[in-house]
Amino acid sequence: MARRITSLMAGTKLGDRLKQRNDEGGYLIAGTSAGAAAMGSVMLLGGTGQGTVRRADVKIGPGLSYLRDSVVDTHFNERGRVSRPLTVFAQNSQVLGIGIDADTALDVHVGSHYQVVGSGTVTVFNGRVSFSNAARVGEEDPMAVSGVQLHVPVDGYGFDPQMMRVHTPYDDFGMESRSHDKKGAANGGAAKKKSGGAKKKSGGAKKKAAGEESV
Repeated sequence: MARRITSLMAGTKLGDRLKQRNDEGGYLIAGTSAGAAAMGSVMLLGGTGQGTVRRADVKIGPGLSYLRDSVVDTHFNERGRVSRPLTVFAQNSQVLGIGIDADTALDVHVGSHYQVVGSGTVTVFNGRVSFSNAARVGEEDPMAVSGVQLHVPVDGYGFDPQMMRVHTPYDDFGMESRSHDKKGAANGGAAKKKSGGAKKKSGGAKKKAAGEESV
C-alpha cells in the first residue's frame, strides 16, 4: 500500500503542490499506517519484525518527503519492528527514525517540535550512527551498527528534532495544554500540522488519522 501511495502521488502536479504547501506550513497532511510510512524521505516497503539487521529482511524505497531526512514505521512495538529502522540507519546514517504504536499519533509542528497523542508510545531514533559495516557485508549478512540514540515520548510529551531531546508536559516549550482534545490519535497514525496550530474549519483544516492497514 505504501508503494502504491508514492507511485500515485510522487512527481504529479498534485503531489508537488501538496509538498510545497506542506513545506510552507499551509496544509495539514495526515496519514495512518501505510499513509504514515509514506511521509518520510525513506519509506519501508516491507519486511518482517522477526528479522535481524540485514538488507535481505527489509525493503526500502523513496517516500514523499513530507518529513525530511526521516523514516516512519507503524504498529511499531506491537509487531516488534525495531530491527527495521536499524537496517535503514546502517545504510543511511543521516535519517531520523520514528516508530508509532497503535492508537497513537505524532503531531508534527512544522519547523518546531513533535507531540505525541494517544495511548501508546512513539519511539524516536537518532540514526546518525558512529559505526556501520554495511559496506563490507552482503545482502544476507547481519550488519553491525553502533551509536544509535533512542527516545520514547508518550502522550503529552514532545520531541525536538533539532536538539534531539524529549520535552515533558512540565517544560516551557510552547506545547499545547494537556486539556486539548486527542486530535490525530490513530492506530499507527502520524499527523502533520502547520506551525502555530490551526483552528478547525469546514473543509478539513484539522482531522483525525485513523486506520488499521499494515505496511
